[in-house]
Amino acid sequence: MDDDKPLTLLDLFEANYTSNKLSKDQLLLLGTIMAECGYLEAIIQMLIWELSGLTSGAGASITAHMSMNDKLNALTSLSGHILEEHELNETIQDLCKQTRRDILPKRNDLAHIPWSPTEDGKGIEAQKIKARGKLQVDFKTFSNEELDNFRRLVTLIGQGFFVVSSQLEKYFQQAAP
Repeated sequence: MDDDKPLTLLDLFEANYTSNKLSKDQLLLLGTIMAECGYLEAIIQMLIWELSGLTSGAGASITAHMSMNDKLNALTSLSGHILEEHELNETIQDLCKQTRRDILPKRNDLAHIPWSPTEDGKGIEAQKIKARGKLQVDFKTFSNEELDNFRRLVTLIGQGFFVVSSQLEKYFQQAAP
């Protein structure tokens, strides 16, 4: 290994430094899920800025301090107020509801807790620790198939928000005098 290059996660995997030994496929799948979740959050932020009429700098100064749930609340409120009866409002409401119900809980579990491979190597086990008042340790198991289905769902919802963004741009162009 070249001493001048910084180590990457895959370098560590190749060098067998990881004790949990997630497979390359599992590492790549988890990384892809996190990247897709980041994209989803970014496009939701941009929709908030666009509906609010804010520049990216002004919008970012507000949304940077918001949780993902707060961003979804802001987007649904803005959409309902600005788009009222337009079909885009219904689409935004549906996408936000699906994100809140199907994405946030699993995303939080995957992003904020340690993982290890299952005994059979066909999934990951995530250790969830809560320490609010009383220490609780729970384990959640995700099969590789479940993780891949979740990745697909996050991607589809992100694409849905992207389509909304394109349609919203057209909506504002038509509404302009």
